[in-house]
Amino acid sequence: MGLLYTLVSGPLRLPGAPWRVLAWGGGAILVLSVIVPFLHARGMGWLARAIGLAATAGITLVIINSVRSLALLPSDELPAGRDLFLNTALIWSLNVLVFALWFWEIDGGGPIRRGQGAYHVTDFAFPQFQLDEPSLRDGWQPNILDYLFLSFCTSTAFGPADTIVLSRRGKVLMMIEALISLVVGGVLVGRAVGEL
Repeated sequence: MGLLYTLVSGPLRLPGAPWRVLAWGGGAILVLSVIVPFLHARGMGWLARAIGLAATAGITLVIINSVRSLALLPSDELPAGRDLFLNTALIWSLNVLVFALWFWEIDGGGPIRRGQGAYHVTDFAFPQFQLDEPSLRDGWQPNILDYLFLSFCTSTAFGPADTIVLSRRGKVLMMIEALISLVVGGVLVGRAVGEL
């Protein structure tokens, strides 16, 4: 995600050179990849999860800031033509990725809890759990690709496609993701019509 974010144009990105953003993001990932396993090994999984959720929230705020800039900056401060399309595509892609991460983090108590035993449907009921055949249903667990598909569908169709959303937090996250995608698409269409 950090690499994609460095490609976003200056006025739509947090202040600072792209390499600073990439260095900050890379450093955070490095620290998290060392701290989180250490905390799990020490029996502090709750703290590791809190750090992961806080990092995901931080990334979400960065994307929301880019969308805010995209929607509120005057036309002459925004990239034009092809660059505007590229920037909206980057922001939209980051939106899909970060919300896939959210869904992966919250569903079923998070990836660590899902990995410790049988998956229990708490936030999202995937189609596999709606099958009548126990051999296809039992033992199945969603992985990151399933959450990425859910996020992609939410950003393109403004809905979950084949997955039932069960929890209020899942519904709130999906509403935020759909709203971001709607703003990004609306700005792109509005600017394109304005340039005609």
